[in-house]
Amino acid sequence: MHEAWVVAEGFRTGTICKGASLIQRNSLLFLGVFMVRFSVIIPCFNVEQFIAFTLESIDTQTLHPYEIIVVDDGSTDGGLDIIKNSPVSVRILQTSRQGGAGARNVGIREATGDWLAFLDADDMWYPNHLASAAKFIERYDPVGYINHYDHMTMDNEIVIRPNTREDSVVIGSGLDEYLNHFRKYRHFVGMSACMVNRDRALAVGGLDEDQVRRHDIEFWFRVIDGQRWIFDSATTSAYRKNRPDSLSENFAEASYYGFQAFFKHKEKFSDRLVYGKLLQKRARSALTNSLMTGDLHLIDRAYTTAFEHLNLRHKFVIKFLYRYPAATRTFRSLRLI
Repeated sequence: MHEAWVVAEGFRTGTICKGASLIQRNSLLFLGVFMVRFSVIIPCFNVEQFIAFTLESIDTQTLHPYEIIVVDDGSTDGGLDIIKNSPVSVRILQTSRQGGAGARNVGIREATGDWLAFLDADDMWYPNHLASAAKFIERYDPVGYINHYDHMTMDNEIVIRPNTREDSVVIGSGLDEYLNHFRKYRHFVGMSACMVNRDRALAVGGLDEDQVRRHDIEFWFRVIDGQRWIFDSATTSAYRKNRPDSLSENFAEASYYGFQAFFKHKEKFSDRLVYGKLLQKRARSALTNSLMTGDLHLIDRAYTTAFEHLNLRHKFVIKFLYRYPAATRTFRSLRLI
């Protein structure tokens, strides 16, 4: 197995994308000219408060995208009118409540660019987002690119997130090398900091629409399986936190489907030790967050699928909390689970 490249400064010479010789491509990179064509994919549902701000962040890119596709998934607010009247040129597709994965799949199928740059309708990019990614994509020819991100409040205030866990650029190959990165970085970056080669996205069948939440990391696993990927430690996007109706803010559901994303691909990971430890952690998160809700349906669902993947100590604790779920907050505050 090849170890992931870690690049602190500069770039390692590698095989470049199709369409030009290595010398031609490096000359274009030196001049700041990029050949990659980005199709921006934005799933949209009832985000009239944020969508103009999001579109503006695309319009200020130093490298303009090839196209912007907004998939309105049955919005009932005034967001669609804002999009139609925006000075930013977009292509609007309309669906009827297919969910985040379904709406993104519609955009993937309709896109005509080489690369898909995903952006949630309430998030934003810094002006160098696409240019920063293009620099790595054209030099290293990966199938996927992700990077670090900041947080953003409901009032568009940026909350800087220092990257203290993975402060280098990582160029890896396949799932096992990604797990080593994940163990250090601790989570997937989310769709607004994710770009995928369109041909590869189509080859793996797009996003799993049955994966109601955390379909981002499940999709990412399939995309990078046996393929080169890049994590860029630079921060070029911001994710909006604490939006009440956001899919990702339902922690019980998100942690359950996060566990499912890992478990679904268990046979693909050869580093069983690292994978086993991460799966235990995902199982514990799924069970604990379900117990915190007190919802018997959520608790039973998580208990049925995740319990067997806990270690002995956590099995003992979870068995107790399964009988007395009201004690979960106390146990968590005491760091017993």
